[in-house]
Amino acid sequence: MGPTEVLGGVAVKQFDIQLSKKPSAIAGIAEALAQNGVSIRGISSETTGNNIVVKIITDDEATTRGTLVKKKATFSEREALSVVIHDRPGEIAKLTRRLARRMVLIQSIYMLSREGGMTEVAFTADDMEKAQAVLKAWKG
Repeated sequence: MGPTEVLGGVAVKQFDIQLSKKPSAIAGIAEALAQNGVSIRGISSETTGNNIVVKIITDDEATTRGTLVKKKATFSEREALSVVIHDRPGEIAKLTRRLARRMVLIQSIYMLSREGGMTEVAFTADDMEKAQAVLKAWKG
């Protein structure tokens, strides 16, 4: 298996939304975004105590922000990097190991899409500038 080809390294916005731990919480956010014409590109969630933390990346950051404000949702925004890699075993391992070797701590990671033998992955890290530099050097 040859070296991983990294395409992208594009900055995107991740929204971290704090919701009450109830069955309709995620549905309410997803419906509000849909009603405003926003597509969710990536989503993950976890429970912490009495809350759910939902992390999303959408196709329209400004409308997402406006929708969350209008819903009076508690949220924060952070930079994430979107990277396109080959869709084959070991590629995410190579990506994460390369970042680890440069002492970049990945804080969240998830897939955005898979198509045509490629996978788009988004991640946040403790040092986004360093992470982007690692990807740029890797892409060469």
